[in-house]
Amino acid sequence: MALIWADECDRPAGAPPDPTLWGVRRTDRWQPAAELQTYTADPANAHHDGNGHLVITAIRAADPRQPITSARLSARHATTRQLFRYGRFEARLSLPGAAGTWPAFWLLGEDDRVGWPDCGEIDIVEAPNSPSTAGQVHQGTHSPSLLDAGSVAVGVPPTSGDWRGFHTYAVDWQPGLVSFTVDDRPTGTVTRRAVEAAGGRWRFDDRHLSPVINLAVGGWAGPPDDWTEARMHVAWVRIWA
Repeated sequence: MALIWADECDRPAGAPPDPTLWGVRRTDRWQPAAELQTYTADPANAHHDGNGHLVITAIRAADPRQPITSARLSARHATTRQLFRYGRFEARLSLPGAAGTWPAFWLLGEDDRVGWPDCGEIDIVEAPNSPSTAGQVHQGTHSPSLLDAGSVAVGVPPTSGDWRGFHTYAVDWQPGLVSFTVDDRPTGTVTRRAVEAAGGRWRFDDRHLSPVINLAVGGWAGPPDDWTEARMHVAWVRIWA
């Protein structure tokens, strides 16, 4: 495999995400109502620290009437639209452990063109910090249902640990299957057969997808406690094909 796309997160301190690699996406109408964050383009929510990291920060204002702000980055919305099919997608991340935070690194298809879930979604890592899911990372897929307009989620068993240090999360996407790893340890595989057996339509052989990194608050992660800032550190993101 050859490296075909990478963000080494080596911009100067205070610099925003590289616009040739990432578009900074504001909150839109597709955000689930249970999520509490407002995604902004403010560098306070997404900037480089000058030490080889891109930092995504969720910030709670002192005034509880003000929104919680955070950041969502999408390679599809960079100055040059980035879309991929097949390959190895990996990121080295340090995830927050604060209650109510929900960091994620995932691949999303062209929802602006064909809609979700028909566009396809591959979740390389999600770490919702709710009372029942804290310390777990989740990996899997979302596909359109064969029966209705809903989605069908098929994943691998969650992996438990302390994810506040740096770990490498990856998916190997091949025709008919996606295989997940954490720190190069296999965690499971989702196949076309498994998605179809669950009532889903396998879209991962006829769709192009693109990386997304975001730090949500609420929703699956439950309510936040009394923290004021929660940070997700990105050391690098790489795509091989």
